[in-house]
Amino acid sequence: MSITTSITPTMLEKGLNEVFSQRYGMTAQGMLRSSDLFKFTTLTQGIQEKDLATSGVGRFPIHGEEENVNKDTAQELGSTTYDIDIFANGVDISYKMMLGNRYDKAMEDVADLGDMAKDTQEFNRFAVLRNATTTTGYDGVALCATTHPLETGTASNFVNTAFSYDTLKEMVQLFNKAKNYRGGSIADDPEMLIVPAELWERAVEITEAELIPGSANNDVNFFSKKFPGMKVKWCPYIGAEHGGSNTKFFMTSRRHKMKVFVREALNTWMTPWDKNENIVTSFKAKYAEVAGFSDWRGVVCGGT
Repeated sequence: MSITTSITPTMLEKGLNEVFSQRYGMTAQGMLRSSDLFKFTTLTQGIQEKDLATSGVGRFPIHGEEENVNKDTAQELGSTTYDIDIFANGVDISYKMMLGNRYDKAMEDVADLGDMAKDTQEFNRFAVLRNATTTTGYDGVALCATTHPLETGTASNFVNTAFSYDTLKEMVQLFNKAKNYRGGSIADDPEMLIVPAELWERAVEITEAELIPGSANNDVNFFSKKFPGMKVKWCPYIGAEHGGSNTKFFMTSRRHKMKVFVREALNTWMTPWDKNENIVTSFKAKYAEVAGFSDWRGVVCGGT
């Protein structure tokens, strides 16, 4: 947007929105955005959401041709109630700045606001993974644990060993062995590997090399042969710099139930100086949402 003395409030707001949106949409190479992982639900009323976990149905019984068809009902195992949080921030554009045609400074401030809108959303949404071994779900254990209760016995979605080719194979095996609460097989394939930035290069080497990296016999690479479409992404918000761990990583499948409940999508507005109580033009943004998970299936954690 060019700097001009004849700029109108409408022109200014349009230009600032463009700058905000452009910065909000920027992503580093290979970096995972929450919009590429989480499942989104739009809420039309209320400030709470109750998310249910169910048992699934059981195996089919033998059916006589003159008998009524058995009706199996998935039982509610538990629920999590989420409180919707409202997030808002803004910047002021001083009247002096506008008199001096310093719209370049206004754009810088609004660009920073776009950065922090993205950062805040990503930080809060990825808390689901960042706290995957501590925040408990409906079954009384964490999202990633070795003792998820089933109707008979327990199940694991956590491989507690360091990042390696063999650890990733063990994680795939947990997807292959997955069961619903009643014990029925729901075997699945991983669609995405999510690692902290420190492990991204190694993750790409392990999953995309034609042969097993570092192997003495040039063995065929299981991952590049059987899962060539698996996405390998890094995420800063699961790493130590944001309160997570540089040694934990995740695989996810289409079955995962990590969700974002959106009560109000991100939106912006500008209030011109002549509509404010003080002589400043303000540009603000807000949204209302909460992130969580209703079930552990579809997510496998690795690391120490």
